[in-house]
Amino acid sequence: MSLNVKWLRSACRGRRRIRQCTICACVLASLVAVVTSYASSRVRNSPLFRTKDEEEERSVQRRLFGVELYRDVWFDDARVCYGASNSSFDVYTLFAGLDEKYRDAIVRNTLRWTRRHEARFCVWHRKLDATRTGSWNKIAMIVESMMCSKATWALSLDADAVLQNMDLGPSEILSRIEASVGSDTFASRSVFLSDDFGKNAKTNKINAGVFFVRVNQQSVEYFEKVWNEYHGMSLFYRPPREEQAAMRQFHELDVVDFEKYAVVLPHRIFNNHHKTAKPDDFLRHYAGHGSGRGEKKSRNKYDSLLAELPRDVSASDTEYYTDVEKSTCGAYTRFARVSFPVKILLAAIPTRMRTAGLRSSSCDRANADDDRSTPSIELF
Repeated sequence: MSLNVKWLRSACRGRRRIRQCTICACVLASLVAVVTSYASSRVRNSPLFRTKDEEEERSVQRRLFGVELYRDVWFDDARVCYGASNSSFDVYTLFAGLDEKYRDAIVRNTLRWTRRHEARFCVWHRKLDATRTGSWNKIAMIVESMMCSKATWALSLDADAVLQNMDLGPSEILSRIEASVGSDTFASRSVFLSDDFGKNAKTNKINAGVFFVRVNQQSVEYFEKVWNEYHGMSLFYRPPREEQAAMRQFHELDVVDFEKYAVVLPHRIFNNHHKTAKPDDFLRHYAGHGSGRGEKKSRNKYDSLLAELPRDVSASDTEYYTDVEKSTCGAYTRFARVSFPVKILLAAIPTRMRTAGLRSSSCDRANADDDRSTPSIELF
């Protein structure tokens, strides 16, 4: 017994030393990073090292004792919308980082559907929060788009979800959703998700690549909860499937609260996988498709997707852009440039979303001007 007590005491002392050394190392690393950031910022701000692009960009810098902590950068071409601004139905897609040849073909294909059904198609080319991945930025994109939209409904489409049944309009799909969940559930919920495909359905009960939302405050609150409370991120861990995993966590940990906002439907209603999709299905979703890893897998997937698009869509013509109302909107990318200490801090404490009321004064700021210092979605 005495040996066990001695061993326990020595083990505790050893752990305390390790903890103390770790804290000291972190403090020292932060001090070194601050000094390095200060020195590098002085060099970057020197006229000898300042580029023309940096002089012309509109950005908001946050400094402490003259040291730049982080910078929000404004992009004039953050969002491009095709279609009338008073449309009752919107389609949102995030293309940040996607190669132009894939992006243009997907836009032309989606415009075939939106033009036929008098919907508006909004494409985001920039992230709203540089500290989170493109999958996470999809949520920020949806909320930012809904803030000033005049639509009643919206469809969120991943870039690898290809519309194929051009005759199937929004009203028919929403009628199918209502028939599946019942009129009472349909009237009380605002976010309509689908389950996942095949073997993934057992572990990932939600596929967040394609879903429908009502453009209302309830939807905004749902996405705000997913972003702030169920991200599951820490300094040393990032959950796979990211925002999809967060929605699943919300569903599993607090199903009562989840069902105030959302409902999960069978994917066959509006989100079919490309391997099982029939010709008359709404779309083909290439989720998980492609061989290899990283960029190689992404190129393989989009090459396959491009090969299966109709020839007139994959061709480089402008037919689908003619006679379409087009508008471009700017936005800030939060934390576009960060110092090392802030980068570590944001990895340990992820950003939070704070939104104003739907169709509030933030709509005035959506048409960018130089006085706008924060986006309508505030990440802090």
